Amino acid sequence: MRLLVVRGFARYLAGIDPRTEVPPTGLIRLRQQRRPPFIYTDEQVLALMERARAAIRQRLAAATYETLIGLLAATGMRISEAIKLDDADIDWQQGVLLVRESKFNESRYLPVHASTLDALERYAHQRDRLCPEPTRAELFHLAPTTTA
Repeated sequence: MRLLVVRGFARYLAGIDPRTEVPPTGLIRLRQQRRPPFIYTDEQVLALMERARAAIRQRLAAATYETLIGLLAATGMRISEAIKLDDADIDWQQGVLLVRESKFNESRYLPVHASTLDALERYAHQRDRLCPEPTRAELFHLAPTTTA
């Protein structure tokens, strides 16, 4: 990164003094430093789920975020993958989720534990009870709701 700054300044100086040497591009490879992922403990995940349930006043929104947090923790899915799930993406008999058009536009099947399926089923029943006429076929209802 410092070399990029130096190159920019050297290009500026080269306009003033033609003897100025501008370092060539690619002289030093730029390595992207990724932040290491933060791995939540089971206790932290449960605390997040409980906090979502307690802090969000709207029952459907609270249930949505609680279930979404649990699904992300149980499967390792990306958030964008989870919020794109539809009811039709769940194979209840086989215990598999269809993750559509994920990274690199690929789709894949993701096996899930029976307890995860149970949590998804409980959420789906609660969602259907609190929002009987959904406008979209999404599994997770993330739109604001007026149901208390």
